[in-house]
Amino acid sequence: MVHSEAKTQFSAIKNILEEKEHIYIYVSADSAHIIPNRIFVNEAQKNEFLTVLRQRVDGIN
Repeated sequence: MVHSEAKTQFSAIKNILEEKEHIYIYVSADSAHIIPNRIFVNEAQKNEFLTVLRQRVDGIN
């Protein structure tokens, strides 16, 4: 399994897209950090992550 790490400033995030299997955190029109939903213990943890992320990113979703 491949693991990678990246750091992105909240101000660089352009869009957040939630789909069934993944969360896409776009930093440009064609570049995104892809977060697999399987990393979250449960739906509540995923929702908490999304809530905090959206609170820190102005004007997104």
